[in-house]
Amino acid sequence: MYTPGETADLLIAQPFQNDVYALVTYERGHIYKQDVVLLTGNSTIYKLPITSDMAPMAYVSVVVVSGTGTPRLPISRSAWRASTWIPASKPWM
Repeated sequence: MYTPGETADLLIAQPFQNDVYALVTYERGHIYKQDVVLLTGNSTIYKLPITSDMAPMAYVSVVVVSGTGTPRLPISRSAWRASTWIPASKPWM
């Protein structure tokens, strides 16, 4: 059990050969903190400061991302809209 002011050392193990990124989130009902961490090697120690707002229980989630390129999300052009607003110089009657 941790107390506020301490630091939790979390071991993040990952199976990939190359350097990868991990998304680390601290959650309890919603996301309180998020951090993107570069993982070098097959394991990394992540240090999470313990604060009083984490009581009585905190959850930590780690998602390791590996891959090449940037994913593309095609969006239909029919969803695009241009919006222009030109203010009138005089009130319209």
